[in-house]
Amino acid sequence: MKNLLIIIAALWSTFSLKAQNVELKDLKNLNSPGFQILDIAPSTIDRPANPKAFAASIMSLTNNGTAIPKNFAMEVTPYWYFKPKNATVFQYLNIRDEAGKS
Repeated sequence: MKNLLIIIAALWSTFSLKAQNVELKDLKNLNSPGFQILDIAPSTIDRPANPKAFAASIMSLTNNGTAIPKNFAMEVTPYWYFKPKNATVFQYLNIRDEAGKS
């Protein structure tokens, strides 16, 4: 009887779970005042949009082409550099609209 109740509870809890909706606003970086005081705010992180901007960013921050600065942060998403031409963020995150289209 105890095993049966455990199995029923496990099945009930499994079936009662549902997927959470991902909101794009939840993926946004927040600009925290504490990070801004320390000068490590997400707004001070370099985010190049394409490989050309990446190279220009590295060249402008190097010391005559010899070294990258000690305090340097860069956010890169390689998928968006080499993505298919018709790919969207909704397809990447597997988000579908009401009509079932991604």
